[in-house]
Amino acid sequence: MASASKSFSYSVATRVVAHLAQGLDAARVRRFLVYMRDCPELILLLMAGSVVGAQTCVANRRYSTDEIADLCRRFGFEHVMADVPMSIDNVRSHYLSDMVPPKEFNMNSMAIPRLSDDPDARHIVLTTGTTGTPKGAVYAWRDLVAQIRQRPDQRSVTFLLAYQMNHFAGIQMMLHALCNRAALVMAESLQMPDVAWAAKNFNVDAISATPTFWRMLCSYVASHSDRLSLKQVTVGGEAVTDDLLAKLETCFPGVPVAQVYASTEMGSTFSVRDGKAGFPVSLLNRNSGEVQLRVVDGELQIRAQHSMLGYVGDSSSTQGEWFATGDLVAIQGDRVVFLGRKSEVINVGGVKVHPVEIEKVINQVPGVFAVRVSGRPNPVTGQIVVAQVVIAPDSNGKEEEMGAAIRSACKVLDRYMQPRLIEFVSNLPTANQKLMRRPESES
Repeated sequence: MASASKSFSYSVATRVVAHLAQGLDAARVRRFLVYMRDCPELILLLMAGSVVGAQTCVANRRYSTDEIADLCRRFGFEHVMADVPMSIDNVRSHYLSDMVPPKEFNMNSMAIPRLSDDPDARHIVLTTGTTGTPKGAVYAWRDLVAQIRQRPDQRSVTFLLAYQMNHFAGIQMMLHALCNRAALVMAESLQMPDVAWAAKNFNVDAISATPTFWRMLCSYVASHSDRLSLKQVTVGGEAVTDDLLAKLETCFPGVPVAQVYASTEMGSTFSVRDGKAGFPVSLLNRNSGEVQLRVVDGELQIRAQHSMLGYVGDSSSTQGEWFATGDLVAIQGDRVVFLGRKSEVINVGGVKVHPVEIEKVINQVPGVFAVRVSGRPNPVTGQIVVAQVVIAPDSNGKEEEMGAAIRSACKVLDRYMQPRLIEFVSNLPTANQKLMRRPESES
């Protein structure tokens, strides 16, 4: 694994993990929260925690000290591994260097088991908290590893980590690389210049990322002469639309595109590689396998053998039980297509509007770099549709001209779906590389 400033071979990483594991063992640290910028050392620290059977959790690096203190209180963490000084009542703060074991420890005295061996090893994945206080989805490391398909052809692949480590997809991508002994690259940031630099300088073959990330990367690549030599594109985390698939084909011609579906609570569940939005209806109502899918009242439900064990503080188990994902879908012929999140639906005079359908149209307007559609309170209709648009850096279009082009394109939509307001902004709100489309009354 590598970043712009540091790299570890697998042999060196194994020794560092052993070193950190002995330090955790010596300090009797068995539950800790990680508050660090994404870096290779963070990954090695999580691996060391799994070795000693610890319970670990990665917090969003944007959280304030008060938010970290609240997490520690609610989840019972008495130790925080941080890359900045922290002072929290009843919580001990450590730097990574604090985990250096005493000299009398023998570096070879601790056997390093397989990651999934220790039944007590747990990892807590925080939900985004977009609809309230973040919950903690508790996983056994053995269940996380069981979701990874080991493929010999992946050993020669260099992946770029385009998800944050506090997100389930970041943990999943990390494990995919580790379990297949592939190379994993971490950019200095997930800003497009840093991503492109890391992809080119480390000869990255594959990237797995959200549709929002891919739209921005495609726009960035299109405005620069240098091209990325990718061999594998994976999309997940948000609804994938036909226009995005077309954009990926234009930007990375001939490169296979895989669509994956995963959630914080259910883990990695399925993938499709047929180049069409959504997934085949044949995946519904299967009675065998580790994952089953069904649609109830337009919402996708999942039952999985290797899902989370449950939420922190909730003794009921979700493994093997049907779970409502919050993702709305529609069956169109032999295809199940995603309409967006249940919590993001806009109510215009009693009519439900799905932001993804409007964004799909606006994203095809030349000069649009990114768009976010959401609802805004209105005393007459309850809500109106608002589109916030970022103009592409290389576009010569003025806001007035762009607005007219967007309104013209949206005439193909029903009237109640057409944006009442179009606002031009410099950037859009995101969480874990996904657009935040919540109604503004809930922001």
